[in-house]
Amino acid sequence: MSDRDYDSEDAYDYGYDYAPREQKYIYISFAEIVAATAKAVLLCLDDGEEDVWLPRSQIKNGSRYHKGERHGGMWITEWIAIQKGLIE
Repeated sequence: MSDRDYDSEDAYDYGYDYAPREQKYIYISFAEIVAATAKAVLLCLDDGEEDVWLPRSQIKNGSRYHKGERHGGMWITEWIAIQKGLIE
């Protein structure tokens, strides 16, 4: 498969009953990565609210973030941002 855009006919050609959606990302800032596992990171956000766990699969280049990083930012999927209450 190539990286070109898909249309609904392509989806059916590859056995899908739907066309794959393009992910939308939003940028968030964090004060610190408090904890990290192979599958998720725990962020202390800049706004002083509760810490939030984010799955690495929902973070662009998720494997590059490690415990102890301070005052940074990352791109996360719009879907997880809504699920975690980071945006409305």
